[in-house]
Amino acid sequence: MEKPLTDPSAFDSDAAHTFIREHARPVEQAVHAVLFGNGDPSAVVDSLLPYRNDDGGFGHGLEPDKQVPDSQALDVEIAFERMATAGALAPEVLAPACDWLATIADDRGAVPILMPNSNRHPRAAHWNAAAYLPALNPTAAIAGHAHAIGVMHPSLAGHSRPVSPVIGASCVKKFKPS
Repeated sequence: MEKPLTDPSAFDSDAAHTFIREHARPVEQAVHAVLFGNGDPSAVVDSLLPYRNDDGGFGHGLEPDKQVPDSQALDVEIAFERMATAGALAPEVLAPACDWLATIADDRGAVPILMPNSNRHPRAAHWNAAAYLPALNPTAAIAGHAHAIGVMHPSLAGHSRPVSPVIGASCVKKFKPS
């Protein structure tokens, strides 16, 4: 009798590790190596560079449900999440991404999940109804990942702790690495 999927002993971790090594994109392989092996967090940063644009943002299908080459806040969120997961601090990547976010942020610091230019490229059906308005999603996630990475808000200079994700969500356009 097969064990139900809710039974932890039914999970074949060796098969999962093999699948990631053989089929995942380099960025997921790098994160996997950090989490389950002796991978170097800088390899995660290196694996994100092909998705980076000259404007400092990220695109090129980093979030794979859309194949938009242009920078999108959703792809910045994914890049920051991968770096936070791996414990990778890369000011040379973070600062330009934050600068790019500032160019699309509204006066509250909120950013839209996708830009209207995403309509010109292949994407999964669930992105067809995406609103192009600055919103909590992805702003809060970007701020949370930035907080986890250690990005500091300039107005808190001299304070001993990073900006909270709540404050960061309203100030994402002002994030700068410390």
